[in-house]
Formats: sequence, structure tokens, C-alpha cells
Amino acid sequence: MREQFGILLLFLVVVLFNLIAGFLNRRQKREAAAEAEKVPQRAPVPGRVPPRVVITPLPVQVSPPAPMVTRTPPAPVRRRRRLELRRGDLRRAIVLMTVLGPPRALEHEARDATGPR
Repeated sequence: MREQFGILLLFLVVVLFNLIAGFLNRRQKREAAAEAEKVPQRAPVPGRVPPRVVITPLPVQVSPPAPMVTRTPPAPVRRRRRLELRRGDLRRAIVLMTVLGPPRALEHEARDATGPR
């Protein structure tokens, strides 16, 4: 019984503390707002605008375009390159042929359709 009474008393103390804290908080805000109203607000000072500057464009003289000289580019020189294959290049070519070639699962169907049984 004592423990239950202690818990109830603790609950009431917490609720009472929250009520008092809220009351004091609202009162402080009201006082701050009243002080802000007492301070006179200064009127904003208009900024000074510099005088307007007018720039007149200079007269533009347009001359006719110079004639374009067209020349044909020189023909590209074709050189024969010697094909050099290394062992790694050959291995890569065989792998690519295997991967990109016909699927092995369909090889028996291709033989059946084109060749003798």
C-alpha cells in the first residue's frame, strides 16, 4: 500500500512540475513580447539610387567577308601493316570464336538438318 501511494505521489509531483514549468514559460514569452512592443521600430532608410548612365553605341562598320580559299586536303597515305599475332592474341581469338559461335546445344540439330545421319 505504501509503494502504491508513493508512486501516485511521484506521478502528481511530475504533473504539477510540468504545469508550473509551462505557466512560467508562457509568462516569460508574454513579457518578452511586451518588451519588444515597447521598443520603437525605426523606419527603414531608403537606399540611394545612383544616377542613370546612358551609353550610346558606336557606329559599326561592316566590311564584306574575305573570300575563302578552299583547298582539297591531301590524300591519306595508305601503309600496309604487317599482321603480327602473338600467342595471347591467338588464344583470345579462339575464345571469342567459341563464345560468339553457334551454341553447342544446337550443334546436333544443325548436323541433322544439313548432313547425313
